[in-house]
Amino acid sequence: MLTKALNERTKRAITTATKMAADPKYSHDPTIVLGHNGCRRQYDDALDALTSHGCDSMVIAAKDHYFICDSGFQMQPDPIPDGVSPMEDEDPDTISPLAKINDKLTDIGDTILDIVDTIDINDILNNISIPPAYAPTTALAPVPAPSPQPSTVASNPQIRSYCHKTFEPDLCLTSIAQFFNGETDLQSLTVMLIKAMTERTKRAITAATEKAADPMYSHDPRIVSALKACRELYGDALKALKQAMDNIQVYDIDTVEDLVINAEDDYDKCDSGFAMQPDGVSPMADINEELQNFGGIVLDFADMTY
Repeated sequence: MLTKALNERTKRAITTATKMAADPKYSHDPTIVLGHNGCRRQYDDALDALTSHGCDSMVIAAKDHYFICDSGFQMQPDPIPDGVSPMEDEDPDTISPLAKINDKLTDIGDTILDIVDTIDINDILNNISIPPAYAPTTALAPVPAPSPQPSTVASNPQIRSYCHKTFEPDLCLTSIAQFFNGETDLQSLTVMLIKAMTERTKRAITAATEKAADPMYSHDPRIVSALKACRELYGDALKALKQAMDNIQVYDIDTVEDLVINAEDDYDKCDSGFAMQPDGVSPMADINEELQNFGGIVLDFADMTY
């Protein structure tokens, strides 16, 4: 399961590198853009490694690619504006803008290798145990209405501790703040975010239906067809999220991760359906990005149970 998580996070790293290359903070410098492009290639190679080697060798190969990504920025005279990486505020000497992401990927890889050293490979694939601290709770409450509490969430040491371990700590805090219900244990936060994904996915179905009838899109049967496909994919995502909620009650975290990844794949497929359009832009892109963000935080939290 951890190898699947490493695979998924490497895909997210490609997206992040692409966004950074287009960010005005970096896009003015062709050498930095070149570094980001190099990282995307390294992440692609890491994905290939994760699907073509044995468990230990594939992780070692992937880790090499994460290291090479960071190394691509070390030859720049001043690769980061103001000398500070946006991905690692705590370390002003960090050179690679993707250092925090690569550190997280490497940490997951190290965890996999530690397990390989102590447990038979069949146990890794089939019998990863879940710590009792992530035990099921009582009946789950209905989805809370969004009630932004940024100051409460940002100042809570337990939530800050969890979010600091995620891919994007600030995004984690702002996402939780939208739905925070006062519960600060890891399972309650995870449940809250899965419920938020569920509600947002339902809204996405409505949005796709409305866009299909909007004159801005309804004149093009290809766009209408792609929006219809998105509605079907959102329906599949809802089924996966419902199953994830069922499995979290029996603390089957492996299955929860699988199902959340399936939902994320559905959001990605929705956007991909517009790739052949003249501008190649998905009208559902912003919605899918928010859904992917929620899913990413859920997966980060799930990793913390290992």
